[in-house]
Amino acid sequence: MVEQKANSLFLDDIRIMGHPTFETFDPFRPRASAIVHGAMLSLILFLISVLAIRYSYVHGMYFGIPRIAVNASSVPRTPAAPVRDHRVTVWLDPFVGNYISSRPPAKISIRVENDLLTGNHLTLSLSDARHSSVALSPVSPTKFVIVGAEDSYVDFTADARGRVCCLAFVVNGKAVAAQRR
Repeated sequence: MVEQKANSLFLDDIRIMGHPTFETFDPFRPRASAIVHGAMLSLILFLISVLAIRYSYVHGMYFGIPRIAVNASSVPRTPAAPVRDHRVTVWLDPFVGNYISSRPPAKISIRVENDLLTGNHLTLSLSDARHSSVALSPVSPTKFVIVGAEDSYVDFTADARGRVCCLAFVVNGKAVAAQRR
């Protein structure tokens, strides 16, 4: 009896101080159906969130860790995926860079793009903001056609040491020569 009065005085003191208290008479046990429905709802919301993140335009989950090469022979090289029509596999790294044309004045950027469906391929982009980048497909070790364009290709030229030094960008029979910078 004394213990009950002490407990009730303690609870009254806590209520006076503004702390919330919760009291139950029976041990609470949720129904099994409530747990199953709650789990299903949680799973559905999780899957919707994952799909929304996967198909959104923001992909901030790429954690690329650059490799550090010890010597020149251990530098990772990027191969091109062979194209169905042109069974050519080419190392793409030697072509990557910026090329400058004097007539017409233009800056041409060649980059490697990794596509999960088609594999690695080169992309060409001009410094002019009106042009988007276009995919290049190898037809020979130094010649790449522009995917989706007829009579358009890029032909790379190597110097005496075997390094790519310039390119010829041909669109509808009109050639633009550019030097590597």
